[in-house]
Amino acid sequence: MSKAATKKQHWRSKVQDSFVPLLGPSGELGIAVGGGADYGEFPFVTSAPGGGLTVGDIILEIGGTPVLGMTLGDVRGVLSSCPHPVRIKTAPQGMEAFPY
Repeated sequence: MSKAATKKQHWRSKVQDSFVPLLGPSGELGIAVGGGADYGEFPFVTSAPGGGLTVGDIILEIGGTPVLGMTLGDVRGVLSSCPHPVRIKTAPQGMEAFPY
C-alpha cells in the first residue's frame, strides 16, 4: 500500500495584500519596519495598527516596489515616498522557501 500524499500549500497562497492608511490629524503612517539587508534580514513589520498586518510579517513589496534585499533606510525611503494609503504585500515568518 502507498501512503496518502499530503499536499503542501505554496507559500504564495499565504501572501497578504494590505493598505495602510494615515493615522490621525498628524498624518503619521501607522507602521514601523525593522530588519533589512544591512542586518542580514528580510524587512519585517515591527509595529502595525491592525487591519491585515501582523508584527513579524516579512515585507515583500511596498507600493508595487519589491523590497527584499534593500537596506532598512531604503525600505523606509520607499515607504515614505508612496502615495497614501500605502499598499503593502507581506507573508508570515516561517514560510519555507522564498524564491525572491
